[in-house]
Amino acid sequence: MAIVDWFAGGGIAFAMGLSLAIGRSRSFSADMSPTWFFCAYSAGWQPPLVIAASIAAIGLVAAIAYRGLDTKHRVATSSPRPLHPRLTPRDLLLFGRAYWYLLVLCVLWYAAMFATPAFGWLRDRTGRYAPLLVFGALLLPLAIVIMAYTSWSLWIATALIGVSYSLVPAVMWPLLSKLVVPERFGTAIGLMWVVQNAGIAGANLVAGWLNDRAGASALNPEGYEPMMRFFGISSSLGFVFALMLWLTAGRRRHEVGMSRS
Repeated sequence: MAIVDWFAGGGIAFAMGLSLAIGRSRSFSADMSPTWFFCAYSAGWQPPLVIAASIAAIGLVAAIAYRGLDTKHRVATSSPRPLHPRLTPRDLLLFGRAYWYLLVLCVLWYAAMFATPAFGWLRDRTGRYAPLLVFGALLLPLAIVIMAYTSWSLWIATALIGVSYSLVPAVMWPLLSKLVVPERFGTAIGLMWVVQNAGIAGANLVAGWLNDRAGASALNPEGYEPMMRFFGISSSLGFVFALMLWLTAGRRRHEVGMSRS
């Protein structure tokens, strides 16, 4: 919501892409922390807790600093935050089809890598959302097909996944701010995060169940084929919903209208 407030006039895709990249670097840092702070982790549970508390305290200070900066800016520009009517569950029906297509695409497909800010900048330069989403969503099922059914070098599939995982988030989240009115943006993005994480959790459970059922292992690599088919179907459905989004609210005349709004 803060990104929309500050960058609605331009550069929102780059700003959100940069935010996503920083967020993923945070997740990567948390995963790598046992290696980076080996001495702390080997000393018991308290030193890692101190590290986590210190990082959380830095976040709290940053949030307080942002609040002061935001308040100062609004006072200087004489633009107090408007009051919005209370949200009711029925209001969710007013988001429109394009939002729900985007939400389903988010569930079927989601990740991010460090090239995301670059693709956000590209989106801001071209002014187009839907064609980039369709292109990025297409690359993922292609990569899975290449890995599962060809003997091509894995570098090809890796490159396709890297581009797809960087491009789609850089376009998906800024597009959300164009499909939902500002007073409902917080609800819309919160709903997408909740459904997205539920989808990720469910997909992990299904993938694990398929691997167990097929006896997948290093000695039985063919056992991973059902899991690859599952991810292939999911990513293909994501591509279908990206096309539906393009047809619903992604034509050039629609996107020009959204950019001017």
